[in-house]
Amino acid sequence: MKKLIVSMSLLVPSVALGAGWSTVDQSVAAMGTGGAGAANAEDPGANTYNAAAGMMSPGLAASLGLVIAAPSLKASGEGFDVRSSDVSLPPHLHVRFTGEHFGVGASVTVPFGSRVEWPEDWAGRFDLRSANMQVIRASAFLSGRYDFVSVAVGPHFDSATLGFVRSIDFIDTEGTAAIETKANGIGVSASVFARPLDALDVGLSYASRTKLSFEGFADFDAPPEFSGRVQDGAISTAVTLPDRFRLGARYRPAQDWEVLADLELTLWSTIDRLDLDFASEDTDDIEQVRDWKTTVTPRIGARYSVLSFLDVRAGAYFDPSPVPSQTVGPGSPDSSRVGLTAGAGLALIEQVRVDLGYQLVLFTGADGTNESEDTVYYDGAVHLVGASIAARL
Repeated sequence: MKKLIVSMSLLVPSVALGAGWSTVDQSVAAMGTGGAGAANAEDPGANTYNAAAGMMSPGLAASLGLVIAAPSLKASGEGFDVRSSDVSLPPHLHVRFTGEHFGVGASVTVPFGSRVEWPEDWAGRFDLRSANMQVIRASAFLSGRYDFVSVAVGPHFDSATLGFVRSIDFIDTEGTAAIETKANGIGVSASVFARPLDALDVGLSYASRTKLSFEGFADFDAPPEFSGRVQDGAISTAVTLPDRFRLGARYRPAQDWEVLADLELTLWSTIDRLDLDFASEDTDDIEQVRDWKTTVTPRIGARYSVLSFLDVRAGAYFDPSPVPSQTVGPGSPDSSRVGLTAGAGLALIEQVRVDLGYQLVLFTGADGTNESEDTVYYDGAVHLVGASIAARL
């Protein structure tokens, strides 16, 4: 009985905002072109896609934006059909100053984040009721330029939270287990950018993995007769966020329009296992194999200047899921997805621009199993709307 009660799986959330935990947009301008932003030197949001790009657009530049993400996930199986809906508001801030040969910059973004909230009485509540993961990243860089090539390097600091809630089956009654943890980590980023032709830009960037050692508290709500077997106490676990490579290009065949493309490699294989270490000796530690896999995400988009003060954008991408079929579940309802995007840029005055973006993400669907080994089918969609204001001096 003790083993049945306290040996709970850590079902890490991976929902709606990009395969794994990756959020899809840290720049509204890039959002409109399918997330392709590694070769867009004029966008201050290039700080996060390719910091070296800003050296080709000298001066002071900054942008502040917000994305409203509204995922709707569906879990269906024998005798049930439920949805998980939520709204999140990831912000982003980018600032940079570049001279003729050197530059500096900084950003605050949410590169990883997800949340899933299932009904409290649904059939899979003993697997998971809710889960959340959020990483706030502060990054900085130094950059330099020689002729048509520029480079940048700098650190990033991650502050993360991870938590979940699930029901516990005590045969004739139910209890609750809730875990909340926090962690900090440090990594580095580096990038190179080139403009070999007036009409062609090329960029390559790398953001290193970040190891997060989570510390927190496990809170059990159990009937009095079982309270000795599930004791509140400290808990720890570790997650290594993936290395990410991005290769991008921008081609301007005419003055009024351009085509952008990115190829993003994410080493999700850093999520190979998740182990829970309970401080209480009365609660069994948990060891789980995750075996997430590396993914390659192609992105393509275009921008067209309708008027001297108005640009329109469109794009698309395919984002494969890193989650293997054997670990798809209510906390990892992940499947490959197709993204369709649109956007616009409006110049209020010569130095100030407003960017707007919309994105529709469609899940291709995946089968998983619940605690009773029943087959559950997961699919869904996400609507994202973003707005930002950018200034250049």
